[in-house]
This record gives sequence, C-alpha cells and structure tokens, in this order.
Amino acid sequence: TNTVLSFPPIINSEDTRVTENTRNIIIDVTGTELDLMTKVLTLITFSVFERTYGHGSIEIVPIIKGGDLHVELIKAMNPRELTLRNNDVYELLGIRLSISDIVNSLKRLGYAIKHVGDGEVKILIPPFRIDVIGKVDVIEDVAIGYGYDKIATESYPPVHYGEISKIERFSDIIRELMLGLGFDEVVNFMLIDEDFMKSLSTDSFIVLKNPKLKTYSAIRNSLIPSLLISIKRNSDTFPHMKIFEIGDCVIIEKGRAVSKRRLGFAIYGNKVTLTDGLTTIKSLMNSLGLKYNLRGTRIKGFIEGRVAEVLVESRPVGFVGELHPEVIVKLGLSKPLVLAEIDLGELLDLVIRSTTSTT
Repeated sequence: TNTVLSFPPIINSEDTRVTENTRNIIIDVTGTELDLMTKVLTLITFSVFERTYGHGSIEIVPIIKGGDLHVELIKAMNPRELTLRNNDVYELLGIRLSISDIVNSLKRLGYAIKHVGDGEVKILIPPFRIDVIGKVDVIEDVAIGYGYDKIATESYPPVHYGEISKIERFSDIIRELMLGLGFDEVVNFMLIDEDFMKSLSTDSFIVLKNPKLKTYSAIRNSLIPSLLISIKRNSDTFPHMKIFEIGDCVIIEKGRAVSKRRLGFAIYGNKVTLTDGLTTIKSLMNSLGLKYNLRGTRIKGFIEGRVAEVLVESRPVGFVGELHPEVIVKLGLSKPLVLAEIDLGELLDLVIRSTTSTT
C-alpha cells in the first residue's frame, strides 16, 4: 500500500526487483499504442509462463481505462476460436488432406483442438500466436506441420506466350550498329542529380519529392546529361572517347509523364568536330535504309551554326551538335565534344513504314 512500483518509462521500483527467490512477479508494459502494448504483454507473459513447466499460473490484473475495465487484455489472454474446413485447405494449398492430417499438423504447432466434425475442425489459437490473423495463417501452419517436402510441385503453363517487344528488338539492332561503328556502350541510371541538370540549364524535368540520395534526385529527360557525366568521370583516363547509350527518358507531354526510348552518343577528343557526329548519323541511317535531311537549329549549350536537327520524311527524330566551349570548360573538360540524341520510338515507326511501303 502506498508503494511506488514503477516510474514509467524510466525505471521500476527496488521493491519489484526479481531475484532467484522470487515466486510472484508482475509484468507491465509501457507504451502509447494500446493494441501493440497488449500483444507485447501477451508475448512476454506466455514466454515467462512456459518456463514454469506447468507449475505456474497467470492472473490478470484489472486495468481501468477511462473509468471502464480494459476487457481487450482479458480477451488477448484467452485462446481464439476458429473453424477450418478441409476444402479451405484444398483451395489454398491445392492438396486434399483428411481432417486427421489437418488435426495432426496443427497439434505439432501448438494448436488445441476443440471439436472435430464432418469435414471441419474447430481449433483454439494460442494467445501468444499474435502473428495468426486469420484462416490463411492457420492453413500456412497446416502446410508447415504436414511438411513442405510432402507437397508435390507443379509447374503452371504460361497464360500467354512471351515475346520481345519491337522497341527492344530495334534497340538491339541499333546497339550492334553502334558497336560496329567503334563506339563503346555505357549504361546509366534514369535517376540523376537535380543540381547537375540545372547546371546544364535543362528545364521541364521531373524532380523527386523525397529522394534517398541527392545524386538520384531527378529523372532525366534526355540522355545527354548522362553521357556528359560518363565523359567527365573518364576524361582523365581516356583522352579520346566514343561512347553511346540506349535508354529511357521521361518527358512531360500535356501534363503527363511519358517514357521515351532514345539513343545518345558522344565523341570526345582533340580533333573532334561536328563532321564526326554527322558521319555517324549518316552511317546509322544508311544501315537502316532511311533517307534523312539536316536542318539548322538552336539548342542551349551548343555552338550556334554547329548543331542540326535530324529529319526523316520531314519528321524530326533527333539532333547532332558540337558542345559550346564554355560548357566544356564548366564541366572541367579540355577537348571538343560532339553529342547527338535520336528518338528510337520515332525511328522504329519510320523503319516499319519504310519496310511496309517497299513490300
């Protein structure tokens, strides 16, 4: 009486110290979420009770909550009842088990059997099995108790035939062509540093609301920034580079995010000019059997008069140009750099149309 037993959540009283001579203990749980506290208290209580080897007992201390008796704790300490039918087991596991098999399987996992009927069994779920929420969890325990090794495996036939998409096939063709032209392939993430995109005066790209890393805080809307990062990281090791990437970008169209498959390539070195990029475009288009035209354009960050739009059947499919020296110096590079980007989705459509018209 008038004894302080605990000072939650810091420490318990010396009066409640547990020693080897202790025979009666009070278990309390401190927290802010009542349902979780009840589950934890149940687990701890039955964990201690198991160590009495049948010589102990559990007594629930009445808890007053808001002037009412906390009945949830009393319910949590009692076994829950559930009716399980052998058809339920068959529907989930796909095997026919007798009621006897089900009963034996559940007994192995600590379930108590209340009643066995025709095709069904009433079981008592142990209070400490807080992981058992419903019938599916019990059926899983049936499978464990029965033995996974006794359940025959079965391969289900596919619901449809697998097929490589047209854009993936076309990407493989372009990849082989670029490798044949002496380029090395690079693979970058779609996510990119937001600050790097802004440093290139790139706009209309998607910024992640809650990125895990600053390095991956935005989604690229072009392959050019990724290629520039690859050139920048390897410029000290390789004074001359011809690299390409085939990958997806996300652009904003009519207020929606749209994924585009693109080809981007970069040529870096002392004697590199726009002609190197134009030669690559010409070889690529000739290999695909496409006639193309070039049209002068202006793109931020490129030298005016040394950047051109690539058109096939009057449809713009990409561009090729020489990067401005100011941008090159800003990136910490020292040699001329030619960049190009082609929309492979548009190009594939034109290839299909060209093939169809000739046949």
